[in-house]
Amino acid sequence: MNRCKICGAMNEEEKTVCKSCHEPLNVDTHEKQAKRFIEILFGLIFIIYGIVSSISNLIVLDKVLIEPIMFIFIGVYMIGSSVLFSDYKEKVESLEQSHLEMQKRIEFLEQSLKK
Repeated sequence: MNRCKICGAMNEEEKTVCKSCHEPLNVDTHEKQAKRFIEILFGLIFIIYGIVSSISNLIVLDKVLIEPIMFIFIGVYMIGSSVLFSDYKEKVESLEQSHLEMQKRIEFLEQSLKK
């Protein structure tokens, strides 16, 4: 049984919305993990493309161009921001979610007191 964070009603495990106040019961963590995976995957693609382009330019043109190096930097930035800043983003999102849940709980209690 899941307890709703807004109204406190008990709901069955398979329910995604509270039967009393109709608020979502839990946040899907699979979406966050999928987003992080995609960011890392695209970062790796950018890095690999940059390295291969740099090597091919070095072999064919006997010089390194700036464009492939920029792809490497973009890929490193994508991976770094996904891995390093994800914990910070999750904490901020969790605090925002807690704040919204508290506001909804207060509104729900005020409405129930008016009845």
